[in-house]
Amino acid sequence: MLSPADFLHLPYTHDLTPAGIAYTCRWLAYSPDRTGKPTIQHLRSLVADAAVELAFRRYLAGQEVPYQNLGAAPFSDPNRYDISLGGRRIKFHTSLITQKPTIRQVRKDPASLLHTSALTPGDSSASEPLAGQDLYLFAFVTALVTANRVDLQRALGAGHPACCLHALPASWAQPDQWVSLGTLALKSECSETLEVELGGRSSGGGFIAKTLNLRPHQRLEIQADFHTLAYLSTSHLPDGRLGVYSPRLQQTSLIKRFDWINLWVYGMQVILVGYLTRSEYRRRAAHLPAGSRPGCYLTPPAPACPCPSPTCAPSPSCCTAPKSGQPPGDSPRFSAELRNMQKA
Repeated sequence: MLSPADFLHLPYTHDLTPAGIAYTCRWLAYSPDRTGKPTIQHLRSLVADAAVELAFRRYLAGQEVPYQNLGAAPFSDPNRYDISLGGRRIKFHTSLITQKPTIRQVRKDPASLLHTSALTPGDSSASEPLAGQDLYLFAFVTALVTANRVDLQRALGAGHPACCLHALPASWAQPDQWVSLGTLALKSECSETLEVELGGRSSGGGFIAKTLNLRPHQRLEIQADFHTLAYLSTSHLPDGRLGVYSPRLQQTSLIKRFDWINLWVYGMQVILVGYLTRSEYRRRAAHLPAGSRPGCYLTPPAPACPCPSPTCAPSPSCCTAPKSGQPPGDSPRFSAELRNMQKA
């Protein structure tokens, strides 16, 4: 029977969030069939997933547990490589805990995590390149996030980092024709110079990013091979509008002050709580109706489903979760069992 003594607690080091953001920016560039802007909750969940995977890789290296890297999705997500232990691919399912009362409760009573449901988007679980004996590994990340501009300004004022990001619409990120966007032009109405990163895909389909310093009221042209433009980001909160123009699209995307989201996850700890094989998970899981959520495991409620849709309804049965009363996995005894998996 799984108990809190079996949990694996990993430090959330300062470099995990930048690594997660780097992965998420590339995900934005390669994300297929994006018809709307992804929600901040979904993007932060991607940051947390990547951070957990990197922390786990470091743990395996520290425990001298050998593992392999397997390409996850070479066309839609060529920058992602899954961990394989003993020939079994690992897929992480991470829940962000960001409310301070909940974080305090988890610290005081880690056993409360045993009563949560593990949510997975139903469409992705059906399309994942996983076999029945591959593993779902369930993790929680305790972290703070900025809920609004006031929170963000306080964080910046205290010297904390930020990643203010704006995801471009599908006409820019996934244009109908694979041709150059032309010489992009940017102009800023901000009162201070901004260091801005632009990210997208080049003529060869690879990820491309350019960083430039944009002075107030300056119009700056960019000579780069952008065939798509997925996002703009900056480490400071712009206090004015910023525009980017493409001669190919004959469009100007005007980004207003309130259009930026802070992607930064101020992580505290990674908690790995258990695992299940994919076949066992699918056998024990129950589909949730669109718009519903499982019973809360803590007060305040657990984090919402990390689906791209704010209403959690990209399909009739969006999410799956283990049935009530079932823990997310048997006792892992991680150090010993990971070695056993590798030998299997």
